Amino acid sequence: MNLRLAPTILCCLGSAACLAPVPDRPPGFLATQDLYQHLASPETPLAEKSVVPLVVPGASWLEGDLEGFLPERTKFYYDLRGRGRSRPVAARAAFTIESDVADLEVLRAQKGWERIDLMGWAYAGGVAIRYALEHPERVGKLLLISPLPPRYEPYWLQFQERYGRRIDREAIAALDHWRTSGRKSEDPEGYARAYTRITLATFCFDPKDASQARSYPFGTQAPDPERTVRINEGIFHRLGPWALDPLKLAGLELPVLILHGSEDLLPVEASEEYVSRLPQARLEILRNCGRLPWVEDPDTFERLAMSFFASDTGTR
Repeated sequence: MNLRLAPTILCCLGSAACLAPVPDRPPGFLATQDLYQHLASPETPLAEKSVVPLVVPGASWLEGDLEGFLPERTKFYYDLRGRGRSRPVAARAAFTIESDVADLEVLRAQKGWERIDLMGWAYAGGVAIRYALEHPERVGKLLLISPLPPRYEPYWLQFQERYGRRIDREAIAALDHWRTSGRKSEDPEGYARAYTRITLATFCFDPKDASQARSYPFGTQAPDPERTVRINEGIFHRLGPWALDPLKLAGLELPVLILHGSEDLLPVEASEEYVSRLPQARLEILRNCGRLPWVEDPDTFERLAMSFFASDTGTR
């Protein structure tokens, strides 16, 4: 059994819609046409500098399941570079979490938004909190869903251990057979869809809930999840045993809501540490949910998000 497939699930980064690879781009270079983007606006036209949009990185993981979500808000979904429905890149491209933060700032500036609200899940939650720490004047409110923990130890090690207990090893072995038998090259989309089913079932407390998911994180048009494995491995290798500065977290004076499933692979103590350090943060634990609360308990998820944003549109 080849558990090298696991890093894509572990890193929770989205994935590459892998067509033909393209050359690496210079560090810090962003061509916005390379990124999947979707602006979902209410009937009232968007006034770019007066309306605060809700920006959601990692769109391929959430957007398909969030149809009708916060209908009064202007929402901007995008996929991280090289992942989801964004343009594929060479797997050797030197992505870092810092480059993902930089891309978000370039996007904001190019759109002409003075301030944004942010909603980030898992790794994209790590991008969101780092963006807020680097550009606090640009963020109104921050909604985090089981975000990348504030430090590597002990939380990420615990996540990996829990993942190892929950993964369907027989299903992973079947995917190995797809590759070694040549079936993957004959039916790459079928392979990616099988990979998606395993991923979502691993994340959900009740694996049957995964069948309710409508998002398709592993792209379309002959995707290859293992390209994302290599991208993710590179990002986490460069990230190393991270630890966010407690003093910087204590100085982040903006409203933060963290949603965390009681049965998540990531221990709830990771989110509790964020709340203990962020001065305006609160934690809501969704009972009997794993890592996908918008799929496992969509009514509670939307109610909490709506309540969080109801007082204003993110202005301070």
